[in-house]
Amino acid sequence: RCLVVDEAHRALGQHAYCQVVQELCKNGEDYRILALSATPGNNVEAVQNVISNLKISHIEMFTDDSPDIKKYSFDKIIDKIVVGPNQLMQNLRRCILNVLKQPVETLNRLGIIY
Repeated sequence: RCLVVDEAHRALGQHAYCQVVQELCKNGEDYRILALSATPGNNVEAVQNVISNLKISHIEMFTDDSPDIKKYSFDKIIDKIVVGPNQLMQNLRRCILNVLKQPVETLNRLGIIY
């Protein structure tokens, strides 16, 4: 049996992925897991949680520069275009700031925020 887990980085806490693996372990099933994720985690602890929750014992990692991937990928050209807010967004920002002004001033006066 093979359990394929896409978006494996979501295997945290009581997520369904974790529960399925727990049931497989509880029933003594023989199984393999193929866990896939383009974004495994923001830090070592998050990655380790996924590894532990899915009972992962072997990891293979590929990047755009990996030989197995490079032959199927193309060079990317990234153009960064910075777009300023339009009139609607400026008006919305102004409204939100007006709504927040009074509570923020009160919190500041009470020393809760600086």
